[in-house]
Amino acid sequence: MNGPRRRGWAHRAASAVEFALVLPFLLVMVTGVMEFGWYISQAIVVSRAARDASRYGASVYERPELTPGSVALPEAEAFALTILEGANRPCNEGCVVQASLDFEPFETIVVHISVPYEPLIGMVTLGTTIEYRFATAVEVQ
Repeated sequence: MNGPRRRGWAHRAASAVEFALVLPFLLVMVTGVMEFGWYISQAIVVSRAARDASRYGASVYERPELTPGSVALPEAEAFALTILEGANRPCNEGCVVQASLDFEPFETIVVHISVPYEPLIGMVTLGTTIEYRFATAVEVQ
């Protein structure tokens, strides 16, 4: 009776050793997937803020007697900050939200957002900043 019992014990011990050898690689892969997912989710938030702020700025009405962009640009920047804060990504130190007006080849409002990337775990280095630039044409009426 000792023979089969020993083989079962040896088999369980071998499985435990194999698991101990594979576990570090498995943990690195899981944390890498989590970190990459976190990076992508933060990039989507910044991209959405730039896109929506640019579209919002293009839709702001400016009276003809005002300097072009004097109303739309601050409104677009404020809208981008609102979106970032609403997504639990407030614009703190190192964050830049800049709206500008471009006239070539036609009038466009451009929103550029640069946000420092804060890693979830920190095991994988994906970059230090997330930057997006989005331009929307302004229809002059």
